[in-house]
Amino acid sequence: MVLVVVLSIAFMVGAIMAIVSLVRRKQMEDFCRQSDRVSLVEQKLVALEQEVVRQVVQPKVEEHLPALMRKYRQTVREDEYGLIVGDVWDREVNYFLERVVPQGPFPDFSALLRQRDVLLAAMPERDRYRVDLLLRKHLPSQAEEIREWISLTYRQHAAAVVQDMVQEAIASDPTDAQFDESMSGEDFELLCAEQLSRAGWKANVIGATGDQGGDIVAEKDGRRVVLQCKKYSAPVGNAAVQEVFAAMRYHAAEVACVVSNAGYTKAALQLAATAGVHLLHYSEIGELDKILGPRIG
Repeated sequence: MVLVVVLSIAFMVGAIMAIVSLVRRKQMEDFCRQSDRVSLVEQKLVALEQEVVRQVVQPKVEEHLPALMRKYRQTVREDEYGLIVGDVWDREVNYFLERVVPQGPFPDFSALLRQRDVLLAAMPERDRYRVDLLLRKHLPSQAEEIREWISLTYRQHAAAVVQDMVQEAIASDPTDAQFDESMSGEDFELLCAEQLSRAGWKANVIGATGDQGGDIVAEKDGRRVVLQCKKYSAPVGNAAVQEVFAAMRYHAAEVACVVSNAGYTKAALQLAATAGVHLLHYSEIGELDKILGPRIG
């Protein structure tokens, strides 16, 4: 009798465990299906975000491409270990995205819900009801998390688009192909003079002796420009601005320019603005006419 009772209890326990196992399996299957639907929604959101980047970021990059190329050339450097240092460029990209490019595609959660029809259209028909339920009942409770996720993916993708477009433009720029980080200061002066000649200027490299702060005197259509060329591994300071300003007077030039492969310090930028000295990147020499504008008088 006791054996029968034990066997009965064992049978009941086994049956209960089997039922529990089936329930858990069903719950797991439901969870997986739910996860799959969430994954489909996330994939569609990423696709929408990438389309927004294409429509919003790319036109702004194209509009400001010369300035972005100049910033990239001025800030990205190879260090003594052969590693590319781009911290300043990364900050420049973030500044560009924050100040110049409109904000991300979903600034608030209501914008996400407005995409409901688009999201549902991408779902298999059998899943549309459940995805709609997911959007209406489950996602609103995670609105802040979704905003942060969308913002992060948008910024990452937008920064990659800026990087790729700028690097592609620089790689196809013939001026950049002629510059070499290992070239001497004298070779850099010759490169600048060559670019001026190609742009229609009569460029005369003065040389180190008696230059009085100028390296090149260039003339075109009655306008005389004196340029000081600085091949530096760090931003150019205001001493170069002072020197080329003095050289402008000495060589009876109308315009003074400093040309460099690097950027310029804040002090140099401030002094140049006051003195009317143009601070250029060597890649801009071909556009010197446009930069200077029409001659007055």
